[in-house]
Amino acid sequence: MPDRNPFGTRARIALLLLSALAFAGACGDDPPLTAPDPAKGGVATPLTVIPSALQFAWPVAPPATITAQVQFVGPITALSSNTGCATVSPKSLPATKPPGSSVYRATFTVSPVAAGSCRVTLTDKKGGTATVQVVVAESQVALQRSTLVAAADHSCALTEEGEAYCWGLNHVGQLGDGSTTNRGIPTPVGGGLTFASLTAGTAHVCGLTVGATAYCWGSNGFGELGDGTTDQRETPTPVDGGLRFSSLAAGHFHTCGLTTAGSSYCWGWNIAGALGDGTTTNRAVPTPVSGGVSFATLAQGAGAHSCGLTAAGAAYCWGRNGEGQVGDGSATDATTPTAVSGGVAFASLVVGGTFTCGLRTDGAAYCWGANQYGQLGDGSTTPHATPAVVTGGPAFARLAAGAGHACGLTSVGAAYCWGENLTGQIGDGTLLVRTEPVAVTGGVAFAVLAPAGSHTCGLSSTGVAYCWGWNLYHQLGDETTTDRSTPAAVHSDLSFATQ
Repeated sequence: MPDRNPFGTRARIALLLLSALAFAGACGDDPPLTAPDPAKGGVATPLTVIPSALQFAWPVAPPATITAQVQFVGPITALSSNTGCATVSPKSLPATKPPGSSVYRATFTVSPVAAGSCRVTLTDKKGGTATVQVVVAESQVALQRSTLVAAADHSCALTEEGEAYCWGLNHVGQLGDGSTTNRGIPTPVGGGLTFASLTAGTAHVCGLTVGATAYCWGSNGFGELGDGTTDQRETPTPVDGGLRFSSLAAGHFHTCGLTTAGSSYCWGWNIAGALGDGTTTNRAVPTPVSGGVSFATLAQGAGAHSCGLTAAGAAYCWGRNGEGQVGDGSATDATTPTAVSGGVAFASLVVGGTFTCGLRTDGAAYCWGANQYGQLGDGSTTPHATPAVVTGGPAFARLAAGAGHACGLTSVGAAYCWGENLTGQIGDGTLLVRTEPVAVTGGVAFAVLAPAGSHTCGLSSTGVAYCWGWNLYHQLGDETTTDRSTPAAVHSDLSFATQ
C-alpha cells in the first residue's frame, strides 16, 4: 500500500541524502586541513618549513638545508626570489614519510651566491606556501697576502688599492695587459679587478680578489689557468668551479689553491704528480688534492712539486722528487702529499726550482733537495733529501725561493740571499755562487722579497720596488735590458703594498 505519511517519506529522503554526502566525502582526495585524519596520526596542519630563516657569512659559509613538512603525499617545489643572492636545489621534490613519523618531509639545499637578501618559497600540491628568509652578509675573509711576485722573466706587484701591475717578458700574455708586448716598466693588468694577493708560475700569473675569487692569465698549455681550456689568456680569466680561495700558490706550469673551507685543489701540469691527486693526468680545472691532509698554508715556487703546511707546522710535499725536494729521504716522485722527514715544526714553507725551504718560529731556516749552486745554504753543494740547517746567516723572519737561489729577511728588513748567482741575482755586487747567506748590498730595508729564475725583486718598507739580476726581457723594470748585481729601483712613481 502507498505510504500516506508525508513526514515519513521526507525523513527517508533526508537520510538517503546524508548517506550519499558521507559516502562522497569518504571517497575524496583528502579531508580539509582542519579535519581529523586518524590515518595520518592526528589533525592535518598547513605546510611548514624548518628553519624559517637562514643567515650566511659570505663567502666562507657552506650551504645549508631546509626541511618542509606537510601531512599529505605530493610534490613540494622550491624557488629563490633572487638567484644572485642564493640558490635552492632541487627545484621540486616528493614529500616522503620517514619511518615512525606522522608527517611527510622534503629537504632542500640553499647555497649562498653573493651578499644580499632574498627568500626561498616552498609550495605544496594544494597551493599552500611557506617562506624562508635568507640573508647573505659580507664577511671578512682571512686571505694570505702576497703583494710581490717574480717568475722566470717577469715580475708583478700590487698597489695599496689592490691594482695589479706587471713588467718584463710578455710573449704569452703573462703581464695581463691584453697584449703580448714586453714592458720595461710596471704596466696595469687589464680587467679592472682589485686583488688581495698574487702568485706567479714560469709564464702565468694568478690573482685572488678581495672576495676570494681566483683569476689567472698567461700561458695555459697544461691547463694551469684552471678555466677548463688550454687557451692562452692575455687578461685575467676566472678559474672554473666557483670555489672561493683563501690563498693561491703557482708552480712551474701548475697552480694550487686553498679554499676558504680549508680544502686543497690543484690544476695544470701534473708531471710526477705535482697536483697531488694520485695521478699524473693534467687537469684544466681545480681538482682536489688526495690524502686527507688539511693544510693551513700552501707554498708557491718555481718547481714541479708542491708543498703544504698543517696548522701544527707539519710539512708535506708532493710531485717531482728526483733531487730529494719532497724531503722524505727518497728520490721517488710522490703523487699524493708525503710527510717531510725530520719532525721539524715549521712556521712557513717556500718552494724553489728543485729544492724546498722551511722556517721555524725561532728564525732557523732549513732547506732540502738539489744543491748544485749552494741553494740549500749549508755551506756545501751536496744535495739533501731531508731538511738541512741553513748555516752562516742570521735568524730570519721570512723566506723566499727562486729557481736556483733563496733569500731571507730579518725582522729589521736586512736581506740575505744564497745559491745561484750567474746573473747577479744574489745582489751582493758579484757573480759568485754563494753556498751560505750573504747580505744584499745597497742598505735598503726590505719588507718583501721575491726571488725568481735569474732575478730577484724586493719592496722597501715604504713600498718602493727594486730588482736585480738578469734583465734581458726588462724583468727588472728599469727601462733597460742591462743586468744588475745590486738592487736597482724599478722606474715607477707607484707605491706598492708591503702586506
